[in-house]
Amino acid sequence: MAEKTALDPLSRTIRRGLGQAVETFSMIRPGDRILLGFSGGKDSLLLARGLAELRRRSPVPFELRGCFVDPTGGSFDAAPLRALAERLELPLQTRPYPIFPLLEERQE
Repeated sequence: MAEKTALDPLSRTIRRGLGQAVETFSMIRPGDRILLGFSGGKDSLLLARGLAELRRRSPVPFELRGCFVDPTGGSFDAAPLRALAERLELPLQTRPYPIFPLLEERQE
């Protein structure tokens, strides 16, 4: 059996759940501009895939962008996140913020 990749089609259950949540709670309106926080974790990546897929299928036009806050202050290699965002046609901005160095400095 072939190994699944990050861009394999989402399951029908996930697609349906996302679509129902968006509709039930009126989460997206025509012309909305959505900024999605990319952490690199499974939750944010699944949401990015789901919203990118929904954007392609939805009769409601909306804009989708991503943002990744680099907790190292600039030394994190975000290339894999950028590559995935590009494949999802999702503009991605990276913002360095030295969270880890600050925690070390404060001994937290």
